Amino acid sequence: MEETLSSSTLTSNRPKLTSSIDWDRLRDSGIWDAIVVGAGPAGALAASLLAQRRAKVLLVDQRQFPRWKVCGACINGSALSVLKRAGLDDWIGKLPSSPIDAFQLYNRLGGFEVSIPAGITVARSDFDAALVQVAIESGADFLPGVRASLGDVAEDSRKVDLYQNDIDSVSAQARFVFSATGLSKQFVEKLGDFRCSIARGARLGIGAMIDREELSLSPNTIHMAVSKHGYVGIVQLQDGKWNLAAAVDRRLLMENTTPASAVDNILTQSGIAGVNLANVQFKGTVDLTRQVTPLAANRVVLLGDSVGYIEPFTGEGIAWALESAWQAAQQFHPNTGQFASDFEAFWCKTFARQVRRRQRMCRAISRTLRSTTAVNAISWALRHRPQLANGVIDRLNRDQTSVS
Repeated sequence: MEETLSSSTLTSNRPKLTSSIDWDRLRDSGIWDAIVVGAGPAGALAASLLAQRRAKVLLVDQRQFPRWKVCGACINGSALSVLKRAGLDDWIGKLPSSPIDAFQLYNRLGGFEVSIPAGITVARSDFDAALVQVAIESGADFLPGVRASLGDVAEDSRKVDLYQNDIDSVSAQARFVFSATGLSKQFVEKLGDFRCSIARGARLGIGAMIDREELSLSPNTIHMAVSKHGYVGIVQLQDGKWNLAAAVDRRLLMENTTPASAVDNILTQSGIAGVNLANVQFKGTVDLTRQVTPLAANRVVLLGDSVGYIEPFTGEGIAWALESAWQAAQQFHPNTGQFASDFEAFWCKTFARQVRRRQRMCRAISRTLRSTTAVNAISWALRHRPQLANGVIDRLNRDQTSVS
């Protein structure tokens, strides 16, 4: 069910990021304050902010950067607020991006369009690589192309085994290990400290890049096609290409010969016909909707999508990831050079409540979109009174500054 994206599809103007620490120096590095596994938005921002607070940080990822990921490529108002808090508002303004100020839903009755607070679209290959570079410049060490495996826990640290090309290996110790490995549960699952519950009927994610001439949709808009089998989100990037990300029922993928035909099924049912996907190559994900408990245990702290995932709609996934990174960094006190003594308890209780609260609305929207009757009723109402959507849109895009 999964095809591989060609290298031409993943073209990025950014140079390949290299290791900032060599293997020999790593062996003699002593205890790290934090080892962050996964260099997506949550991991890279956490590494950057912790390093700025004078923590000794190692950031590792099994992939090379830049790299493409299945993602809606939207940075919404909530995510922009976190970046501003982190002092990165000028930085994000320098990335190749396009503004978005509208959300248009398509279904068999016609759908609706509403205005949304200013956000932007950024290719994940650019966004993630640039954020890793910020972490390096902030003082974090970076190791790409390295697989990490959790080891034993000690009274004051946790062991992490690092493998390069599955041949060379080295063991490192950290006061805390941050898992920012996204939907992958392999890093923490083996130890039995964490439980991952995948929702019944969870959809699979698929994504692709589409050349500009293949679509005639309006720019600066999140286009979402909805059918009973899933939804497809499409936005235009700064280079003119279209970023496509979909959440699709497993059954639909099984009934169609390719991901392209499954996506075409949803687009056609929603009224977007004639899109040429014949030569478009897709990449897929594992089951999307899931919940993980606890959020911290035995000196391992979960960040971003590792804490659980609910199908997002206008950039909520990246916003959650960045917010978790910000909150985690605040738990390291630069004056003492230590994490808060109640860090794990805080993460499992107070922060967990905030995460679940923010996901609750998206869960409700996700369930609503699975009901054809509900979608038709909402579409009719919002075509006549689009202001009815303002409360939901504002809540999804507002700053989530504090954890109470």
